[in-house]
Amino acid sequence: MRKAIFARIGWMTHYAGDQPGDEKPIGGGSYNEDGVGNEIYNFDCSKNTVRGFWQPKSNDCSISLDRIFPRVSKTAKLLKEVLVVFFAKHPEGHGQFVVGWYNDATVLKQCKLNGYISEKEKYNYLCEASKDNAVLLPPNSRTLRIPRGVKGTFGQANIFYLFDNNRFPRNADWIMEVLEYVDNYNGVNLVKSPEAMEVEKLLISLENAGGRNKGQGFNVDQEKKQIIDNYAMEKAISYYRKKGYTVVDNSKTNPYDLYCTNGEDEVYVEVKGTSGDGSQVILTPREVANVKMRKPHTALFVFYGIQVKETNGKLVATGGKPIVIFPWEIDKRHLEPISYWYMVP
Repeated sequence: MRKAIFARIGWMTHYAGDQPGDEKPIGGGSYNEDGVGNEIYNFDCSKNTVRGFWQPKSNDCSISLDRIFPRVSKTAKLLKEVLVVFFAKHPEGHGQFVVGWYNDATVLKQCKLNGYISEKEKYNYLCEASKDNAVLLPPNSRTLRIPRGVKGTFGQANIFYLFDNNRFPRNADWIMEVLEYVDNYNGVNLVKSPEAMEVEKLLISLENAGGRNKGQGFNVDQEKKQIIDNYAMEKAISYYRKKGYTVVDNSKTNPYDLYCTNGEDEVYVEVKGTSGDGSQVILTPREVANVKMRKPHTALFVFYGIQVKETNGKLVATGGKPIVIFPWEIDKRHLEPISYWYMVP
């Protein structure tokens, strides 16, 4: 059987530290009522590695590695290539649902202090994985329910092993369903695209308004978003001017951002800025239609990995790298209709 465990944690949106509206885990045990559970950093990718925690039942914060893989050495201090599935109880009491997972994780026998979190080193972790192997679902996509209260499902413990106390495998249907879901998931991942929450809140706003778009209708740290967008535009304008183009900013009036000319050569540039890894960007239907109409004279300029920091009381964008695709022709296989998600090739 596959090496995998299921771990119950408190509910958060990003699991990347204290953020406005997402200050601490909700639920996940009595400790979270007054304290802050260590899972608050489960999807913090500041070091390109994620480190996860859940509260084990044992007082010594230990994991039974042989209930993940019975043939592991009794002296082993860790186990590699484990799927760790995190789930949490919905804060409104609708049940408990998968919130994300690590593929190919290393699980520790004993918890350790998370030295990646500089001033917060008191936080522990029990497993770690590459950022590239981490998936965090947007809240509206957390629909895969984890059953509770019947034989072969979770009890009071926050960890569920695929082998029982006698090291016999558990083969419940719900386990197979979760494993299949994880293996086939190709939707939005907040680790790669944290700005996906903007689309999700827009959709919620439209639902609340009866499906009628009366402007954006949402505000997800709009100042930060605007700073990222402006910064990306500056980088794109500089990029094309250095290549000898005359650049006109048409972002306010047209379904493309920059019109660049150099003699008879003309390029219609769509500019996207993101704090994520640039693997997904949001496209509106008008932007998609523009690319189809003007090909092969369209380009996609993605400036990714942008950080926004406060300097002298002001928010300032720094860092980041470009991805430039020219000529840019949209493959329908890379689109998902939420506005559209474009999977950057």
